[in-house]
Amino acid sequence: MRELFQNKASYPISLSPYLEERQRKNEDVRRVVQAVLARVVLAKNPLTSSPVKRNVVGRVTKKSTLVQFSLNISSFMKKIFLIVSVSLLVASCTSTSKDYPNLTACLQKNQTVMFGASWCPHCATQKKMFGKSVKNMPYFECAVGDGQAKECSDRDIMSYPTWQFPDETIKSLPKEAVTGLLNSELAKVRSTTDIYRNAVKENKPSLLKDVEAFKQKTDALVASSISEYEKLVKLTVLTDGPNETLIERPVYLAGRVTGERPLSEIALYAGCSAEYQADMTAQKE
Repeated sequence: MRELFQNKASYPISLSPYLEERQRKNEDVRRVVQAVLARVVLAKNPLTSSPVKRNVVGRVTKKSTLVQFSLNISSFMKKIFLIVSVSLLVASCTSTSKDYPNLTACLQKNQTVMFGASWCPHCATQKKMFGKSVKNMPYFECAVGDGQAKECSDRDIMSYPTWQFPDETIKSLPKEAVTGLLNSELAKVRSTTDIYRNAVKENKPSLLKDVEAFKQKTDALVASSISEYEKLVKLTVLTDGPNETLIERPVYLAGRVTGERPLSEIALYAGCSAEYQADMTAQKE
């Protein structure tokens, strides 16, 4: 292909004038670019305020040009690093300066607790949302070797973070709130189902019919006429079973839901919305 562009005889004779015109334009562009680059290179070094070094014939040497380019890049990277550092510092200070004493007290009063693990990044993000009040939030550490690990095991905590809310509070939520919780859990169920479908297609096709049957069952549950709360209670998710099988586990179990959540949702599901709003108002004052 390159030879065709370099040899005009390879084109039909009628194209030769166009190729010659394009070549002249390319030469003009090349000369303009060289002139612009020469002006840029001959400018003073912005870091040292000294002229760039020239060789004996008045042209800029390759070495001095590379040095100037390197210094400019170094200055630029230092500025970027400074901006990022300041941004992280401000974000860190902002997140840790928040305080939710009324919310954490209400969570304890209403027996709402978070189960997490020290190695879990989502747990760390969830705890950071509480700012200074993180030390007062009701929390169980489930990492192996910790004193509370046995209690987490006894409660059959399978993923982190897991929130335990009062079931009666969830049941008494407005329909819109229960629907929002159902839809968020349903999205996780369908995402997990898709993951298993792709996995069994490649590794164990015999389980594909089980995945499809589970999907149809979930769709039928969502389309049923029972209440949103009842759908939430009956909703299940696929997980690994013994001997390379698939089993179903309940998504919602007596007020227990999994996953990282905004503080507004935690307050709502725990019956602590008024306390959360009081903390938010105090932060604005």
